[in-house]
Amino acid sequence: MRNPLGAPAPRNAQATVALQNRRIPNPLVGLEDVENEATLAWLEQQHSHRSNFLGREQSEWLAIRDYVAGLPLYETDYFGLTCTEKWCFFTMQPPCVKQVNIYAIPIEGGQHRLLVDPTRDFTESGLRIHESCLEVSACGRYLVFSVCRQGQDVSDYRVLDLETECILTDVIANLITAPVAWKNDSSGFYYGAFRSLMGAKIPIDGLYFHYLGSAQSEDICLRPLSNEEQMDYVAVLPWMLPDSEQLLLMYYSYRHLTAGLSLWSPDRPNAPQVIIAQHSTQFAVLGVRNDQLYLNTTLDAENGRIVAVPLDNPVPDNWSEVVPTRSAPIARPFPGIMDNRSCLCGERLLITYLVDAKHQVETFDLAGNRLIELASPQPETVIGLRPMADGQCIISSSSFLQPLTFHRLNVENANRTSLLKFTLPAAQFDGVEVRQIFYAADDGQDIPLYLIGRDLDDRAHFRPLLLYGYGGFGQTITPIFNPDLPVWISMGGVYAVANIRGGGEYGSSWHEAARGVNRHVSFEDFRAAADFLTSVGLTDREHLAIRGISNGGLLVGASVVLHPDKWSAAIAEAPLLDMIQMLQQPGADVLCEEFGDLFGDEQVLDVVLGYSPVHNVSSGVDYPAVLTVPAAEDPRAHPCQSWKFVAQLQFHNPEGRPALISTVPGEGHVNWSTNNIAYAQADQMMFLRKTVKGVKPFGRSL
Repeated sequence: MRNPLGAPAPRNAQATVALQNRRIPNPLVGLEDVENEATLAWLEQQHSHRSNFLGREQSEWLAIRDYVAGLPLYETDYFGLTCTEKWCFFTMQPPCVKQVNIYAIPIEGGQHRLLVDPTRDFTESGLRIHESCLEVSACGRYLVFSVCRQGQDVSDYRVLDLETECILTDVIANLITAPVAWKNDSSGFYYGAFRSLMGAKIPIDGLYFHYLGSAQSEDICLRPLSNEEQMDYVAVLPWMLPDSEQLLLMYYSYRHLTAGLSLWSPDRPNAPQVIIAQHSTQFAVLGVRNDQLYLNTTLDAENGRIVAVPLDNPVPDNWSEVVPTRSAPIARPFPGIMDNRSCLCGERLLITYLVDAKHQVETFDLAGNRLIELASPQPETVIGLRPMADGQCIISSSSFLQPLTFHRLNVENANRTSLLKFTLPAAQFDGVEVRQIFYAADDGQDIPLYLIGRDLDDRAHFRPLLLYGYGGFGQTITPIFNPDLPVWISMGGVYAVANIRGGGEYGSSWHEAARGVNRHVSFEDFRAAADFLTSVGLTDREHLAIRGISNGGLLVGASVVLHPDKWSAAIAEAPLLDMIQMLQQPGADVLCEEFGDLFGDEQVLDVVLGYSPVHNVSSGVDYPAVLTVPAAEDPRAHPCQSWKFVAQLQFHNPEGRPALISTVPGEGHVNWSTNNIAYAQADQMMFLRKTVKGVKPFGRSL
């Protein structure tokens, strides 16, 4: 298909940005002005072009949209889960529900019931449940949760009275949400006010306490952060020690990706006792038993280990190692003080290991003796572990073929009792196989590769194949249910996930191998996956598409400009595509921890300019078809980066394969609404239908 739409004339065609005493080209700077009439008119034209090409509102597009809207959707990193002795509370979006809600399910089993529906329970429209905070009080009566407004990263804390099922008037507003810590008498909770990363001019960030029934203006700042700490984007994350008035405080720097841990008594004037000074180590709390604090830490152990810390004298010299490090890393928890993937349950430690890009849970006694390895029918992702009384634990998990499940786990014998399980029609995955293989990177390194599909050994003809990757920030891609997977399989496709370097699949060394000036390693690992898949006869260029989200969108964009002859189509969702424009966003120096010091290191700047997608589009190149899916209100990956990339492709190759934009209205980087997820998925699948050979109409295998 011809690209008939050229870019609008930028207000300064020769625009540059001053960086390291150099003038760096800033292509199509006019598209950065989202209020400019020419930009808005161009976007309207682009979205009309997209709708016409994809067949929006036509029967197949509508069928995909409606199917995705009926799936259970949930965040894997921000998943909310908290328990009392009788109830488990969680956040999720069940099938055919249009937003994330808060639910409760009895620990002994039974039907889950709705507690909070933001469309029902708030008069303000556009509010959503933010899944990174859900904490029940010690008395079991109150539940803190957070809500955000469409397209915003900041949230408000709210409180639900579980006895009356009424939302209280308490509002703690305009914060980046993180878990809170209830005081043991349930009179209120501690929270960290963290606003500096937003670039906001704020009075005081630090540790606060909120009394139930009081106004936010009356909240007490107990541990204010210094100006230096605020410049380092430090967040204070509290955790209340059981049956104690002492707090554990994590100080996490988003600028330097370092953390410190202190022990503090709010009723005493003395300074907190430092357990770990600010350090590049990772650590998370598993629990307390017999005055011993159990920590998961990478201090002196790249792949993690479990240590016991005596609370009466917690300095590192007094730690004792309980479970030593080993070749498989302990699964990385989401940044926060509590470990969401390993825990202390009674007299047992449950540790989730990362074994070849999948999770494996093992139990240990408090002396460090390995007891049981939990069986799993499919490679899975452990989303959360929450200890219960009487040696039981709630485990939530997912796999490529299985949406979210909850089980009550007996830690003594590893028996699982199902509490909640969402399933798809049996025929959806009949004959579908999940297979993990390994391929060689250019330097000989073995890279894990998942293949999901039917007839994986069939080489009679090339298969439509969708290759997914991420490769950054130490984030691990493990088996998880995603809405694009059943849709793609129903269209006759094979789904592939390459666990390339830059992620955390094998610990910090896997991350460091593609960090900073070595970023090209992740791109070449991804390209090597394509070479492998074509060499074994599973697919070829015209049947092969790639997809990535956020940093994975950068991976896709770089793959388009560096290796255009490897793929027929590319989808970049919420992507980073202009590494120079990225520096204009709040918190850009945080991203420099991953990509290198673009402000001060000349080598880093040269390397980044060599792969920044917007800066590397040329004329006369047979680029793959491209669909970018930016979010209109995204503060981390500004949508203009996608607009500029597509404009470059169209301008330089007007006769080339289609380059399309599908801007998602009213959304930020994460936490999209059901409708917008469904629209975006329908766009992406129809794009593949029209640009990748051999893709069948949707629904034949449903």
